Amino acid sequence: MDPNDAKDPGTAEEQEAARKVALEKEEGDKKLKETGDDDGVSADVLKKAVDAALAPIKAKLDEAYTKRDEALAQSAEHEQKTKEVERERMREQGKESEALQSELDEFKAKDKVKDSKIVELTRNMEVNSMLASLEFRSDKSRKMAFEEIVSELVQEENGNWKHKSGSDLSSFVKSFSEDDDNSFLFKTKESSGAGVMSPQTKSSVSSKGGSVFDLSQDEVIKRAQEGTLKPR
Repeated sequence: MDPNDAKDPGTAEEQEAARKVALEKEEGDKKLKETGDDDGVSADVLKKAVDAALAPIKAKLDEAYTKRDEALAQSAEHEQKTKEVERERMREQGKESEALQSELDEFKAKDKVKDSKIVELTRNMEVNSMLASLEFRSDKSRKMAFEEIVSELVQEENGNWKHKSGSDLSSFVKSFSEDDDNSFLFKTKESSGAGVMSPQTKSSVSSKGGSVFDLSQDEVIKRAQEGTLKPR
């Protein structure tokens, strides 16, 4: 196992332990569904029995991951000490500027990580504040919209966020919410009332005026039946 890889899934032994936990849990859940109270054993009692059987394996797995975390911490500490020893050697050789540059590079690297996180958080807060006024179908829909919007953003030199096309963030969020392709993410808007049609149909527009010769044959017949036909 590479102690520097924080995403390392662990040794073969750790992976095997994790696999056993998953299989035992799956088997336990299966028994709970199949038996329940039918054989005189309550689901609660059976669950406790399964948990008790899994406890030793879980304990070993927790111990394995604890050791991995300790190894990562020790590796980081060792790396830091190595850098300090190297800088001290530089100073002993009269290379003070090189030692200072090494320290500066280290601080910059740490600050870059912090700055990146701060930028990410401020961006997320700004996007979330704009999404707060929108009505999503579900939390999942909101998350999908958030991820889609964020993936399209770039940051200007002044720190402001905008769409990569150049549109400001507010306009982009608005156009995103009004895009028919994204309508499935939002709750359906209620009708504004009976008899109200939006957008207006050709019939409603025509009823306000216009020559009868501008109407289609079907529209002329319809309006004649309604008694609204007014030749001009």
